[in-house]
Amino acid sequence: MFKEIEKLQLQLYYVGTDIAENLGDVSKVMYEHYPNNLENLFYLSESYLLKKDYSKAIQIMLKAKKIAPSNCNILKYLSEDYILNEEIKKAIKYYKLALENCGQKAIENLKKKIGRPT
Repeated sequence: MFKEIEKLQLQLYYVGTDIAENLGDVSKVMYEHYPNNLENLFYLSESYLLKKDYSKAIQIMLKAKKIAPSNCNILKYLSEDYILNEEIKKAIKYYKLALENCGQKAIENLKKKIGRPT
């Protein structure tokens, strides 16, 4: 059952209309049943980003960080989310953590996203 719902989340992510709403609805239900599932937390966070609700996206990613504190994707997403939310000091904090915990390719990709030379 869980795998089928994950597939639905992925399909909703790639569909054009009302994705944020649909993805958010499915992810919220999944969160109630699987609050520690990182993949679902990523989808839930993404649904808030699509709605431009950066604060809620950050809250969800901080929950994910508690589960996996040195996960490169979480640190990278937190850095990007804080940039979108115009919280530059926090973005730099997570950017530095990503630099410390991630491989060189991840670092180069992150630098490109925030407009820094590699």
